[in-house]
Amino acid sequence: MGLVRQKFLELAARGLVTAVLTATPAIAFDDAQLQQFLNTRKCAGCDLSNANMGNANLWSANLSHANLANAILSGANLEYANLRGAKLTNADLSGANLHSANISGDADLADLSGANLSRANLSGARLSGANMRGTNLSGANLTIADLWEADLSGANLSAAVLTKAALSRATWTDGRRCAEDSVGECK
Repeated sequence: MGLVRQKFLELAARGLVTAVLTATPAIAFDDAQLQQFLNTRKCAGCDLSNANMGNANLWSANLSHANLANAILSGANLEYANLRGAKLTNADLSGANLHSANISGDADLADLSGANLSRANLSGARLSGANMRGTNLSGANLTIADLWEADLSGANLSAAVLTKAALSRATWTDGRRCAEDSVGECK
């Protein structure tokens, strides 16, 4: 009985250590790099994964090809931001402003083309007019998101949640234009 109890306690201790280590969030970004980005709004190709930039004013920021996996960007102003090719897996962009006036191919407009937003939280985000061509939105939460006139050509929306998402005049994944009254699905 003593040997069984000793083995049980060893396994329990290992399990506790493993739980503590996996529950502690990994910090991948460098504080100095984050501060430099917040000051200049330029950080192309940098690693800001796990960074908390909730409610930050990141208007016209250049985050092309940046690693923003697990970053907190809820309520952030990313209007006219360049997020082309950025990794935003599991990022929290709930209530974020990613609006652009039109889609002209101008580098100054909100550009998420080719970005990885798989499993990202975009609930209530303003994505009207955003360039999202070829964007990976698989498993993303787009509940109540504003996608008015957004370009979703070639985007991956598998398992994405579009409940009450405004899709009026958006360009759908197959290139067709959604009807004016499209909510939750492209009509």
